[in-house]
Amino acid sequence: MTVIGDWNDVEASLYAVIGNAEAAILSSTQTADSQVFELLTIMDEPGFVYAKRVPGDGNDLIPITVWCTLGFYGDAAAERSLTQDLAARLKDLAGVGARPIR
Repeated sequence: MTVIGDWNDVEASLYAVIGNAEAAILSSTQTADSQVFELLTIMDEPGFVYAKRVPGDGNDLIPITVWCTLGFYGDAAAERSLTQDLAARLKDLAGVGARPIR
């Protein structure tokens, strides 16, 4: 899923919605154009959230592609829900400093 948002809001957006996925963030790895978050679900299964941008796009109001994997064998419904929640939160924070969490 691709959303218009601010690159520096990806991590904060994930923290705002990760509880809905019943998971915790264990670690993160960031480069100039990608962010990867390692997760652990409530069922003690691994997961990952990925965010990627086009090199040279800047930081604000840019297309950000987000996707995730959850569980040993995947969970399409949970992955879709987490991705949609993350995209919605990125939209909420696009171009502003703060917004209430829905």
